[in-house]
Parts: sequence; structure tokens; C-alpha cells
Amino acid sequence: MRHLFWFRHDLRLHDNTGLHAACAAGEVVPCVVLDDAFLKNPAIGPNRISLFIRAVTSLGEDIAKLGACLVVRHGRPEIEIPRLLKESRSDGVYHNRDYEPYAIARDERVAQAVRHAGGNVQSFKDLVVFEGGEVLTLAGKPYTVYTQFKNNWLRQELIPSVVPAPKRFPFPAELKSLPTEDLASFDVSPESDVPEVTEHSGRRRLKKFLASTVFDYATTRNQPAIDGTSQLSAHLKFGTLSPRTVVAQARKTLESVRHPRSRTSVETFIAELIWRDFFFQILAEFPHVSSGAFRNQYDSIKWLTNAAYLKAWQDGKTGYPIVDAGMRQLKATGWMHNRVRMITASFLCKDLLIDWREGERHFSRLLIDAEPSVNNGNWQWVAGTGTDAQPFFRIFNPTAQGKRFDPDGVYIRTWVPELKDVELECIHAPWESPLLCPDYAPPIVDHATQRKKALDLYQAARA
Repeated sequence: MRHLFWFRHDLRLHDNTGLHAACAAGEVVPCVVLDDAFLKNPAIGPNRISLFIRAVTSLGEDIAKLGACLVVRHGRPEIEIPRLLKESRSDGVYHNRDYEPYAIARDERVAQAVRHAGGNVQSFKDLVVFEGGEVLTLAGKPYTVYTQFKNNWLRQELIPSVVPAPKRFPFPAELKSLPTEDLASFDVSPESDVPEVTEHSGRRRLKKFLASTVFDYATTRNQPAIDGTSQLSAHLKFGTLSPRTVVAQARKTLESVRHPRSRTSVETFIAELIWRDFFFQILAEFPHVSSGAFRNQYDSIKWLTNAAYLKAWQDGKTGYPIVDAGMRQLKATGWMHNRVRMITASFLCKDLLIDWREGERHFSRLLIDAEPSVNNGNWQWVAGTGTDAQPFFRIFNPTAQGKRFDPDGVYIRTWVPELKDVELECIHAPWESPLLCPDYAPPIVDHATQRKKALDLYQAARA
């Protein structure tokens, strides 16, 4: 038997469920399809496109070391996959499942085309630890409350096993001359100083994190001036690291830890990984969230349309230091600290009163780790339109958040050079000492005033 293995969000050899099954079934022709729905999507910026191309390039190099060739095609998958199936004389296609509305529709089109060509299609769970239908309520329904989902997730006994990378690639030698695209011609210049996102860098990062940083994770993860986060989100997004591998290694670390504080930190990290599964399930089970509020009543909120406010937020020129620092970090690096993501998102929705979907689109374009399900879930959590039980009156005070999580102003000074030499007592509310901060613009809105307006908007929608 001979099958194509179609790589998508799983750009690795180690712990790749579908690839492992394909290699066990016979000969394998590994392939990638460069789809213009991704390459030319205005919602996807050059940061992610470049990282994807570079991750595929690295994958191709790893496959070549095993004596095989990664076949790269450019076009619509429902055309290119059946075409390659015929060229390679393969019996069918193996791939790992995706759960986003566009991907589900795309995969169904490909499956129909492959069956029409006389082939078969097999898909596998790989992108998440548990998919929809596996972690359910006693009534057999999907969870809509994270804490309940997490508790059941943690009770699951059959955590999927980590599978090894192939020691050799069962690639048919006569197919080494198959036409393939030059990946270098598709690489673009990223807008930001983006990191390396490959299988090798992901495994190095995980090892380093679990050897040290994770033991203080419960406290340092909320301090943006400290490298207290795992920095694994982009690897999970591109699939250069498997979520099962991360969970398995984290649980192994937990078993070796005795100090209560360190155990709490490792458990907190695992709980953060469960959020990812939760948001994937929400999008899969409630696809309307991709374009509207999870709680439909909030679709009637009368958001403000203000292009000047939106641009000030995007450019990091709101007059609120912690907000501006976060937005400038995003623009410069394609990444933003998670605590600051919440602060900046809350500011857009509940201070500027701008539709959360505007922020979701901006993050989607710039973030290197933007996964539609997670990006959408996080924005709806902050906006108060999502699954959270008590959402609408949670409004972050940007000044208080800055003082709490960046008490010495280190993060702010890093990303807002106008405040680099300002005294600490001025840095979180520089408008109170304008003579000491002449180069920093005053706030574009008053938080207390906007907070009341936000509550009125939400109450009106609820009524």
C-alpha cells in the first residue's frame, strides 16, 4: 500500500499521529499544499506566512535526512491532492484532523475529490489532546464552562500516547523526481523580529522551560517583564511541537516535584494547556462563534465606530503605558505577553467601546501564534461575550493592571521609549505629571467615564 501524508498544522516528525499510522501502513509520500486561501488571506500577515514556509523548509530537511522527499504543491488542495495521488500512484491520503469551519469544509472537498479519483481518506486526532465528543458532561453534551471541562479533562485516564518519529521513511525511491515547488520563492519578509519556529527549536524550548521556568510559572507568568511564560504557543500553532508531548513531559515533571509551590506552578501550566483544548471544542461545537458572540444577546451591543481610536490602539498611542507597551511589543515581535493581551483587549472593548472582532482581526494578522479557536476564545472571554459565567462587568483598569503586574515599570520602559527615563511614581499615570513626561501623549479617553459607558452598553444588550 502507498499513501500520501498531507502535512498541515503538524509540521514535525516526532509524535505525529497520522504520520505514524501512514508509515505503519506502507509506503508514504509526504506532501504540503501551499493554498492561496492562506498565502493571500488579508487576515494573515507576513509573520505567520514566513514562519510557515520556514517550518516547512525545516521539515523537508528532516525528511531528506531519512532518505525521502517532501513534495510541495501550490494550488487548491481539492485539485492538487487528487493530482498528486494519481502522479504518485498512491491508494489514498492520510492527514490529521482540523476543527475550524474553513478547514472542515476544505477537508470535505478534498475527501470527495479523492474518493472520486478512486482513493481513500483517513484522518486522525493530533492537533489537540482531546477532541469534541471525548470530554462531555454527564448528559453527553459539550462543556461550555472551562472549570468543569478542566476537571473532567484531568480525570481522563486514557491520555493519548506519544508516538515516535519514523527511524526511516518508507518513501518509494522511483518518486524522487516528482515535481515540487521551490519553497524559497514563497517566503516573504516578516513585518516583525520573529523567532525560529521549527521542530528542533520547539523541543529545545520545551526542555529548557520544564527544567527551570515552569517551577515559578504560577507567579511569573503574569509579569510581562520576566520571561515566565513557556513561549510554546507558536510551536503548538504550527504543530512543530505536539500537545501530547507537552502534556506528557509536564506530567513527568510534576511527578518528580515535591515542593508545593513548584507543584502548583506545574499544575497551573497544565491547566493553561487545557484552555487550548477547551477553545478548540467550543469552536467545533458552536461554529457561530467564528463570526459572532457565543452568547447571542451580546450581538446587539451598539459598539462605537471610531477609526482614530482604533488606530491609536493598534499603534500603541492610547496614553495608557501598559496598553501602549503591549501593542508596540506585538508590532515589533509578532507576539505579546498573555497578561498584556488581556489588558489591551479589555481596553479596546471596554474603554474604547470598539467591537471585539476588530481586535480579533488585528491580533490574527500580527500574532505568530494566532489560532482561530484560541484567538476567538480569548477575545470573547475578555469582551464578556463568550462562555464565562460572569463576564460583562469584568473591566480591567489599565493603570491598576500596570502597577500590579509591572510594578517597577520595566516592561513599559522597554517598549515605550518616551517613558524610559521617567521616575517610577510617574510611569503608570504620566498624565498626572505632564511636565515630567513631555514626550508622552495624554490618554485618549478617561477610564472611569468609559467604564460606566461600557456597563450601560452591556446592560442595554442584556435587556
